[in-house]
Amino acid sequence: MATATKNEMIKSDVIVPESDLAAMIAIDETSKACADQLIKVGSNQAAKALVTARAIRQLKELLTDEVMKDIMVLMNSPLGFRTDRPNKTDSTYYKLEVVRECVLQALLRGIRVVGNEFNIIAGNLYVTKEGFERLLADLPGLTNLKTQVGVPQNFSEGSLVPARAEWDWQGVHDEMIWEEKETGDYRIPVRVNGGMGVDAVLGKAKSKIARNIYARITGTKLAVEDEAEDVVPATKVAATDGKLFKDGESAGHYEGGH
Repeated sequence: MATATKNEMIKSDVIVPESDLAAMIAIDETSKACADQLIKVGSNQAAKALVTARAIRQLKELLTDEVMKDIMVLMNSPLGFRTDRPNKTDSTYYKLEVVRECVLQALLRGIRVVGNEFNIIAGNLYVTKEGFERLLADLPGLTNLKTQVGVPQNFSEGSLVPARAEWDWQGVHDEMIWEEKETGDYRIPVRVNGGMGVDAVLGKAKSKIARNIYARITGTKLAVEDEAEDVVPATKVAATDGKLFKDGESAGHYEGGH
């Protein structure tokens, strides 16, 4: 009997068995349904709790150890999601249970495990600029979204970035403005880590812009974010606990919208 070559042995017309493929499709459908229903119920907290609880139960059943073994391959891959480990002070990778919890939280919010839509930082979920931008792109009824980001002003602790955004949501025009004004400094605070250039600072600012737009449109705040660490103390900055706005305002500094 002829011996198969190495290439012949690994060649397969089926990359993923049908049963595993069905499980992944179910995960994706559950994720989409949860994200859509959370938007639909709006500010109804009881309904949000019910949708979240049901989705958590279903996703926990679907995110088996076997499924997670494949998801773990995506960790720290440019095609998957990034983490802050291993690093100079911790040479270990995140364990399966930590990754499973963050993946579950991401799926609850309609975030995908590919395309760098989320990171795991300090063991917690962080939704990235790519994640928010894709969520916004998928929102039916959102059109003519335009953003403008100005030149960062540097401080010892970081930068303050001026920005504007406008869009039409279900035919109604809206906008948000993050600029320094007589009433206060509403620029976006960004914490600058060692070695960060202007592009990285602007990337963080754009992430916050997309996050705030998504929260304004859907009434849904996402994930465990690091806004509090990004706050930059500066003259006239009315920002506490990571807020980019004064008490009583909904998000950012808002002018002329509906």
